[in-house]
Amino acid sequence: FEVVCLSQLQRLQKGSAHPTPPALLVNYNGCYDGVAQLVADAQRFGYVAEGECEPHFTMCTSNDDVIAALEAFYGVREAPPA
Repeated sequence: FEVVCLSQLQRLQKGSAHPTPPALLVNYNGCYDGVAQLVADAQRFGYVAEGECEPHFTMCTSNDDVIAALEAFYGVREAPPA
């Protein structure tokens, strides 16, 4: 969560012309379901505004989700296999 906080505060972008990508958490086999629930509860109880985490934090469940998230952020498509 430290990286998410630094991203929100725009501390990771100082001195860089490049945008900061969201932190990707890969939730294989539900390993990080508790983290997803923590974020949902923080929104539900009003500690975090609805949609506040999305630009800084992305939960993926597979390698394909990671590739899709990175492609979306950087605006590129994966090259088809040769």
